[in-house]
Amino acid sequence: IRAWIYPTSTGLKFQSAAGRKELEALRDETPLPIWKQEYECEPLSSIDQAFKFLAKCTRGSRLERAATGRRYIMAVDIGGVEDPAAVLVMDAADGQCVFWEQFPLGSTHAAQAERAREIARLFGCGCIVLDVTGGGAGGHGDPVVPTYTQRLPGAHHVVWTAAWKYKSVHWLDKLMQDGRVGIPEAPAELLHQIADYRYFPAAHTDLCHYGPSRGQHDDLTACLLMATWACNPAVNWANAPCISLAPG
Repeated sequence: IRAWIYPTSTGLKFQSAAGRKELEALRDETPLPIWKQEYECEPLSSIDQAFKFLAKCTRGSRLERAATGRRYIMAVDIGGVEDPAAVLVMDAADGQCVFWEQFPLGSTHAAQAERAREIARLFGCGCIVLDVTGGGAGGHGDPVVPTYTQRLPGAHHVVWTAAWKYKSVHWLDKLMQDGRVGIPEAPAELLHQIADYRYFPAAHTDLCHYGPSRGQHDDLTACLLMATWACNPAVNWANAPCISLAPG
């Protein structure tokens, strides 16, 4: 028995500029796991798993401070009552994750913001991405946000919306498919969170929900999504440093 696999992109209709544009528009409105299975002919062992190419990206080791001559991006996920806050540092050139830390539940925002600043100094992070979503005020009116922005002036802000999360998951998946992200095996929490990240169909919308399995956390995954988004040509934050914090 012989089988032939022809992804949708190989069809004659999609070889012209207009056809490629139409296909790209279709991809933008199709949930990622469904796109891979139905349009790219990829058999998926777990259709609800968001990131299928983790094995391509498992490499490198964790650092405790900056390596000479390297530039770093730091992402900060502000936690809540039941969700830990976290920080992740990624090499701006090769996407290698070099440091991450979860803050204990119950830590004050002042202590967390101060620790984030300390980590930024250790790695000389010129590009910092900060989650400012908090609360029903859409982020910018949340009373805890200034605690972080005062200590991390000039940080780029991300407000989590369904549309932004969808785009950032697509972008990270593309980087992982190309092997352009490095995720060390230890400590294992980062790897575990990314492997656990799931796709959930959403009612009354063309988009879908992404998040962890019930009872699990996704703070480190959120940090990785923000850090890799800084490298997206759509924003190009990684090449436009926003803050100068020398290692020390």
